[in-house]
Parts: sequence; structure tokens; C-alpha cells
Amino acid sequence: MPHRSAITPSALIVLAVSRLRARLGSDVRRLVTYDAATGLALHLVPDLFPSVRTGYALVHVPLLGRLTWVPLEGNWFPAAFSFCWLGVNAAAGLWIAWKPPARLS
Repeated sequence: MPHRSAITPSALIVLAVSRLRARLGSDVRRLVTYDAATGLALHLVPDLFPSVRTGYALVHVPLLGRLTWVPLEGNWFPAAFSFCWLGVNAAAGLWIAWKPPARLS
């Protein structure tokens, strides 16, 4: 998988892991989910501010690449998509980490 794949920096991974561990107790499940979501958000926030929005700073979408092939004037789309993808997933990680425990069960 290439650097900064759209799959790995994703809140979907945290949600999938939290649902796969049904055998664990609810307290352990909440703790692991909170930790994973917080770690995801803290990892993605600095990625929102790279020094240059080209190359490895762009999100790699499976089967589509880094979207540099999109024919838009100025080639702004790959950087905008990457910023939005990382921002939405960082916000989702914070939301998952901070939501009330009763809604996680």
C-alpha cells in the first residue's frame, strides 16, 4: 500500500476494529476505541499542514492514484481532496473519541 493511502488514515478503520472485538468486555472495547480514535486524530492533524501539497503529501486513492490526472486548471483538486479527506477523518476520530460511552455500546 502506498504512503498516505486513503484507507489507512481513515476513521473507518477505527469503527471496523471497534465492531470486530465483540468478545471483549464493553469497558475494554471503549478504551481501545477511544485510544485508537484519539491516536488517529492526533496523527492526522499535523498532516493537514505539510510544507508542500505535492507528491507524498497527497492522499493516494486505491485504483485511482494521487488524483494528479484530474484535468482541472491549476491542478488544485488533488491538494483540496487530500486536505478534505484528512480533515474529515481527523474530525471523525475526535468525534468517535469524545462521544458518550452509552452510544458506543
